[in-house]
Amino acid sequence: MDKRQNRRIIEWGKNLLILFLVLSTVYLISQSTLYDGFGIFARSSRQDFQSSQTEAASTMERHVSIEPIRLAVHNQSGCYGVQYDQQTIDLLFETKLSNLLREALTGAEHTVTTTEEQWKAVLSGESNWVYFDFLTNLPLSDIGIWLESEKNPALSGMVRRVLLTESGGKHLLYYCNEEDGQYYFCEWPKRSEDQFRSVVNEFVPNGAAFAFQKPDTYGTLKYDVMILPTVPNMPVYDVKNPLETLQEGEQEKILRSLLFNPQAVSFYQSADGLVIQEGVDTLRILKKGTITFHSQGAEQVRYPILRDDPETLVEITQKLFLDIVADRCGEGVPYLIGVNTQKDGSIVVSFGYRLNGAPVQVFSQGYAAQFLIRDGSIHDFTIHVRQYTNTDEKAVVLPEKQAAAAAKKLEQQGKELLLTYLDSGEKLRISANWSAH
Repeated sequence: MDKRQNRRIIEWGKNLLILFLVLSTVYLISQSTLYDGFGIFARSSRQDFQSSQTEAASTMERHVSIEPIRLAVHNQSGCYGVQYDQQTIDLLFETKLSNLLREALTGAEHTVTTTEEQWKAVLSGESNWVYFDFLTNLPLSDIGIWLESEKNPALSGMVRRVLLTESGGKHLLYYCNEEDGQYYFCEWPKRSEDQFRSVVNEFVPNGAAFAFQKPDTYGTLKYDVMILPTVPNMPVYDVKNPLETLQEGEQEKILRSLLFNPQAVSFYQSADGLVIQEGVDTLRILKKGTITFHSQGAEQVRYPILRDDPETLVEITQKLFLDIVADRCGEGVPYLIGVNTQKDGSIVVSFGYRLNGAPVQVFSQGYAAQFLIRDGSIHDFTIHVRQYTNTDEKAVVLPEKQAAAAAKKLEQQGKELLLTYLDSGEKLRISANWSAH
């Protein structure tokens, strides 16, 4: 009898242990999966998302393009300029000019205000200089970080154009702060006596000039429009919506890239595409090739933002953007359009596509992607997924002289002439045309 009782006690003990283990498992699952509504996958993904911001604060990997779209170099023989030829620009920037810009941005100090007239005087003078045009406004203090250098606290403001010059035995950096329109210059120390001069002297002048230097012909344009003696040779591109025939495996890849758990979502088909719901977040993959995200969450957020400085915001949003478009955009070059603070304190980070150095106007919005940061998280975003393929055909582009005359007739004085590709979503082939901005 004692032996049987002992066996019963042992069996009861085993059953109690099994029950305890089952209840513990249920409890852990409820805490990790049901508690936050997103699941283990999302919690781990959010932790990875947060840790990536810590890395971004110390090292800035340049993923989207921030290379200039326009370069000019002046030496004692004249002026060389290049635009709408991104392959040549990238080669010159990477091999010859980026080191000069990096050195100037790192060493610049004692910023002093100057004028537009002085800026023009440098461009019209006989000194050696190098001119960079980035197309969009970038935080000056962070360009050095993107060039794998140190952030310079002496520099601030948003800039599009930067001018390096050698004058009176000094190296000077000029820029215009696009936020207030004020021009500045500062000295940067020489590390190599002949480095700047030797680089500049490698360039052979090709007759490049700026609109203000030819007032009779181009006086109605914005003063810094670059004029070259030859008409740009612009490729024609085929356009495709790469999400048009989205397979199940590709759909799951997109969900995971955007930190959605494919096993935890609910979805349904609407008239314009697929609607995906997970917790309080809604993701839409539209038939036209657009992905949108909207969050109604307040406590548990999918994309928390730990730092709102421009370099971190760009690093975080560009990863989401490029995870979707990098392998799908063909010959389109993703680039940063800008980081803008709204009146309500929210921040908008925008990206675009470029083709051969010319911006693409995507649909009516113009941008390729836009992210809204509010209350410490990414609240909304839109990504237009487009694929561009060079057809090897060339478009006939009006000479700038005729384009300037047309702009004058349309009362577009003081505007910038810019070659732009219009991707309305209705055409399968696009070519570049002049537009006034």
